[in-house]
Amino acid sequence: MGTYDVRAVANEVLDEAFRSKRLVTHLSLQKICFFAHGMYLAHSGSDLVRGEFEAWNYGPVHRVLYHALQTFKDRPIVEHISRIDPITGDRCGVPKIGERADAKFVQNIAAFFLGFNASQLVELSHAGGSPWSQVWKSAEEKPNIGMRIPNSIVGEFYRGVELKN
Repeated sequence: MGTYDVRAVANEVLDEAFRSKRLVTHLSLQKICFFAHGMYLAHSGSDLVRGEFEAWNYGPVHRVLYHALQTFKDRPIVEHISRIDPITGDRCGVPKIGERADAKFVQNIAAFFLGFNASQLVELSHAGGSPWSQVWKSAEEKPNIGMRIPNSIVGEFYRGVELKN
């Protein structure tokens, strides 16, 4: 079990989308990566991705993934996410998820959530009591710089969730 670059997780989701010929947008990809992270936390007790998701207006967002996908806006994503080498400035690939079981876990989560459109995914992420909802609501009373969604509430929320087709 490992903690991965969120772009590697997103690329696994994209692999599943490309295999199943499903379109995925930036908004959808953010939500699916968040759900995968939450389910992974709940089942393994470990973080799936490095860094934290934040509560933004349309749901959970990971800043690294946001910046990597800005150019797509609301258009379907048609290529894998890359990164910029900080030394050379060249665009290069993102290392894949190293553990086969972890990659399969993400693919299974992706296969399920790719069946939902972006609006439905936003609705799921905004459900009452969800991690996003808890942070959004608490910020009305107490400032939360960066609107970070703590992994502790993410893992706790998804502990009781089962995916059913």
